[in-house]
Amino acid sequence: MNGITLKPIDENNFTDVFNLELANGQEIFVSHPVRSLAQAYVYRNQCQPFG
Repeated sequence: MNGITLKPIDENNFTDVFNLELANGQEIFVSHPVRSLAQAYVYRNQCQPFG
């Protein structure tokens, strides 16, 4: 069985997140990954991004 593994996004892997692309239609469900990282940075005392 294939599973999903989430890892904290940090200075070693954040550029991988920049290269993620949403499939057509996904933008109505989730923000673009770059926007999500920006929000996580602004609220860094309240959250930790995973990808």
